[in-house]
Amino acid sequence: MEPPVDVSDPETTPTDTTSPVSPPVSPSELPVEPPLVESVVEPPAPRRSDRPFVDSDHFVHQYFLPLEYAIIIPVFAGVALLSLLSLFVGSVMLKSRKKNKKA
Repeated sequence: MEPPVDVSDPETTPTDTTSPVSPPVSPSELPVEPPLVESVVEPPAPRRSDRPFVDSDHFVHQYFLPLEYAIIIPVFAGVALLSLLSLFVGSVMLKSRKKNKKA
């Protein structure tokens, strides 16, 4: 059995390089793993059909409503249609109830 070694004394520190404990490694020396996603896929270039037919400063645009009306008008029309439909169904139900009470 070997005598205990004083680690603080450099003369008695063993220089055996076959020890199972490896010296500390800085993060820059660690192997770099490849990223999980190999590459970012670029979107395809716009096709000819994706571009507007007329430039945005063309005079014809003055005859059309702004783009936000493409949302506002159908929503308003849908709400109005559902309201009128529910009023019609409600009035039919009330009329049929009155007929049943008289009979």
